[in-house]
Amino acid sequence: MLKLRLVFALLLTGSLACGVLQSATAMQLAGSAAPKSQPIRSRAELDEYLKLHAGRDSPLDVLPPLARQRFLDHLIFGSNGLGGFDPGELSTELTREEAKQVLTLLGAESYIPGILFRNPDALPSWRTANMTPGRIETGFDALSRLQHRDGDNRNELHARFDREFSGLLGKPAVLSRLSEHDLVYLLRAVQLVSDEMPSPVDADRLREIVAAMERRGLARPMDFREVFLGLVRARQFGQARRYAAAHPRAGLPELPHMKDTGASPMPFSVWTTDHDGTTLTRNTLDLVPLQILVLSGCHFSEDAAEDISADPVLGPVFARNAHWLMLPPGWEEQGAVRDWNRRFPSAQAIQIYDRAEWTLLPPGWSMPTFLIVRDGKVLEITTGSTRDSENKSALVDALKRSGLLAH
Repeated sequence: MLKLRLVFALLLTGSLACGVLQSATAMQLAGSAAPKSQPIRSRAELDEYLKLHAGRDSPLDVLPPLARQRFLDHLIFGSNGLGGFDPGELSTELTREEAKQVLTLLGAESYIPGILFRNPDALPSWRTANMTPGRIETGFDALSRLQHRDGDNRNELHARFDREFSGLLGKPAVLSRLSEHDLVYLLRAVQLVSDEMPSPVDADRLREIVAAMERRGLARPMDFREVFLGLVRARQFGQARRYAAAHPRAGLPELPHMKDTGASPMPFSVWTTDHDGTTLTRNTLDLVPLQILVLSGCHFSEDAAEDISADPVLGPVFARNAHWLMLPPGWEEQGAVRDWNRRFPSAQAIQIYDRAEWTLLPPGWSMPTFLIVRDGKVLEITTGSTRDSENKSALVDALKRSGLLAH
């Protein structure tokens, strides 16, 4: 199960999706005369902070109660501090400055430029009206908790969505009576199930909700973007192009020409790009020979590609034997993939076609993950930044055991 909105802190940006955040230097909170302090770096430190600030002012207090709890529950901490966060609550409920103060607590304020905010400079209408959570947000909250539960919950998610929301869709008159708050959270609910198991039905639902928002002047560029990405994730490429053409002011990205044989399923298929990145072609990756697969896309993956390409020992091994895999179009920005390939000529990125075809990959998409495979089976697996000496040593040892690197 992908659990993308948790794992990828920069999903809503034009950047590569990132599975692990680099811990940044803490900044002084805007408007505060307090001295700089160390960021919260573990779940235990977070619990201690919440205990000390119970009943006292905290940047977290601006988040409405359910959103606040979702944000806190879905934080990921690693050995070097914050490892990941879901930007959805920040981008929906907070202004850019409010979110900066929240992320400063966690040493992650440098990621603010990568988040698309619904209302970057003004409070959402429902916060100025002091609205309490209604049935739609509580239904979304239940979906969110189910999504982040361990295991593959995709079928259960869709069943829960149908119970909570199916009666609202396909009925323009019903959507026209919903508040902006309800429309936003209904859209987020469809986004959530679409992330996990994209389908043309979900793409149509996204389009229906945003159309209702557009008629009332409530739609934002990020809403149009969600429809476009939903169509791309569902591989409705022609419809995605037409939608982008119909919404020129939304700044939607240009979609490459997609050359697909139409065969499905096609085990271990990938999108490969031409030299200028204007055409993607679906091919099957031959996983019989001994080789390395690298789950890629984020800042730490970029570090790994940079370091390994320059390494006199690892560089030639990876240049001969590695495939740097990224998520399918709709999850990964094509402009970012083109930038990666220009930057790393010996570590060219290819995008998987469908996560369901890639059964040998581990759950989620933690980056970078290095898999040594042969005959379609995983022989060795290591995970983590190569700038961590222990992670790099583990990778070198795995390469030696497999015979890709001499002892």
